[in-house]
Amino acid sequence: MKKLTLLFICLVAIIDVFSQNIIYGKIIDSETKQPIPSASVYLNNTTFGMKTNDQGAFRLHNVNAYSELVVSAVGYEKIITKTTGSQSSYTILMKPKENILEEVNVSTNSKAWEKWGGLFSKLVLGYGAGEHGYGIISNPKDIHFYYNDVEKTLEVSMNKPLIIDIKALGYELNIDMDYFVYSFENEELKYSSTIQYKNSFDKSYVERIQYLTDWIYYGSKMHFYRSLFLNQSKEEGFYIYQYHSVRNHEKERVMKTVRKWASEKINLNSSKEDLFKLSENKDSSRYYKKVMMQKDVFTIDTIPVDIKNYVAYNSDSKKLNINFSDTLMVVYRRDRNTATPNSNRFPHQRLKVNTLMFLTNKNGIDILEDGRSATNELYMIGDMANRPLSKTLPFDYDPKAGRKLYDVVGF
Repeated sequence: MKKLTLLFICLVAIIDVFSQNIIYGKIIDSETKQPIPSASVYLNNTTFGMKTNDQGAFRLHNVNAYSELVVSAVGYEKIITKTTGSQSSYTILMKPKENILEEVNVSTNSKAWEKWGGLFSKLVLGYGAGEHGYGIISNPKDIHFYYNDVEKTLEVSMNKPLIIDIKALGYELNIDMDYFVYSFENEELKYSSTIQYKNSFDKSYVERIQYLTDWIYYGSKMHFYRSLFLNQSKEEGFYIYQYHSVRNHEKERVMKTVRKWASEKINLNSSKEDLFKLSENKDSSRYYKKVMMQKDVFTIDTIPVDIKNYVAYNSDSKKLNINFSDTLMVVYRRDRNTATPNSNRFPHQRLKVNTLMFLTNKNGIDILEDGRSATNELYMIGDMANRPLSKTLPFDYDPKAGRKLYDVVGF
């Protein structure tokens, strides 16, 4: 009987090991065929990640299928591989980067950071970056800036991952940036990157970190997508409206003019007093200030709609498609007692926020159960769009399970 019991326990242990979704493999130099130690291997936008050992090997446990496996190492081109539930072993060949000399107009010194660092921090981390623990860039010296005087754009590149410490949420972000271009004329930011989240807790603020994490999650794009997938958007606090408005086109024109003028002044290291002028012409400056005080839109019309009319579930791909032709306004209403049980700790926060959405293609977008979308063709303006990296969460975050903070910090 004891032998049978022991055999049963062993079988259960073996089944448990294989029931875990484990991926493993080896990272190799494509030219020398030698293993690459200390390469970063992680699932994009999650906390699942590690460094390869001296043999270039890695093993990740309990990961979700259908994710992006990212491999990066200094001196090599980044590799992104799609993982599936049918594959667990990977051998990845990394190609060394070509040794291309940087352009002479790329700035990497401390004066370049003084010139462009504030703007870059706001674009990446949002306004108030660094305040209350919401994001500090740990390696500013690794950032390269290039201002295109013709296009009026700021381009940023890095040879190493951008490291951001978000103490308020207990995360450190390692960002492998592919490209980053900001247009002053259109106030438009285009960038592509992969992100590894690393748990980084201060034992003195465990409870506060959990409260803040909850607050960031509820009402976010991830929360909205997940509520759609579960067909519970209204129950989760989201209300949908068709949205029509008359925009202030003169204000838009003036803002473009002012932004272009300001970018030229920043590049010339002009003083803050010069930037406040808005124009070299006094009459133009007075007019610009007057127009900029006006509203962005003159009239707004909203009609309640049922989001079910715009979504369709594909059982084969296990994806939810969202498709609509109008502009939609998504209103999220926080419930202090249900949606955010800890929100009474933050009474200064707004309990009702709006987001405008419209699609840039005719096929809509597909989302997965964990709140991921395959493309970025759903354009947003408002609360969900104004979530900088300092106020985002990894895709493996589960609000019901919590952060399991005590296990992480060793309590």
